[in-house]
Amino acid sequence: GYNGLVFNHGKVYEAQIRFVRQQMRSFGQGGGPWEQRVIGLIEELIGDWKARLGPSGTGLIKTLKNALFHVVNNIFFLMLEGNTFKREDPEPPMIQNLLRGMVLSMGQPMTFLLNACPGLQSIPLLGRLAEQHCLRMGRDYHAFMKTRVAKARAKWEANPDDDSCILYQLFAEQKRRMANGDKKVFNDEEVNATAADLVLGGSESPKNALLYALCWLAKYPAEEERCQAELAEKVGRERRVVWSDRPRLPYLW
Repeated sequence: GYNGLVFNHGKVYEAQIRFVRQQMRSFGQGGGPWEQRVIGLIEELIGDWKARLGPSGTGLIKTLKNALFHVVNNIFFLMLEGNTFKREDPEPPMIQNLLRGMVLSMGQPMTFLLNACPGLQSIPLLGRLAEQHCLRMGRDYHAFMKTRVAKARAKWEANPDDDSCILYQLFAEQKRRMANGDKKVFNDEEVNATAADLVLGGSESPKNALLYALCWLAKYPAEEERCQAELAEKVGRERRVVWSDRPRLPYLW
């Protein structure tokens, strides 16, 4: 069992979600170098998609899904730990498989029951079902994220003034709370679980939302033309859309 943002409640959850929202707003809606790095990753997505697309658009959906996962994953890990992956690195397919398994296992009602009541895992039948259907992928995923958090912590401890990513700020918040006697909100277990929940929610949901939006535009070309017309009028065709353009794009937003 673990807690984190998914299974916590009460004051611990309120403190965690308040801190996470503040950090996500700072990084996700920030301008300057962060925005430019994200735009660079999107440029990479477009180039990668074009390079891998077969003749006459063959393999469109599969290619788009893979390219979307790669760039969304990179954007989120850039914010979380200041790191991105190359396509040939071993981590991207590993993360994709672990996240897919987590999403499938979270559809099992047994997952919530056994996380809420870990003692039930000692019952032979329930323990076997949990191992087969619910918790195996969860354990693998959380073990992977625990390793990522440990590596990030080692880098941060060498330079504790560095606040360039969400995990570094989380470590600083943990240290501050521990110094004030708060060992519950962000102890080591909660830091690991919170990081795992952030990746799960920050990678799968945006990827699926973007894929759905692109498929919807392809199905309704009139809506695509309306979006393109608004972009051409309000932004122009000489540059990419940036966060500050949002107030001028009511239909797209």
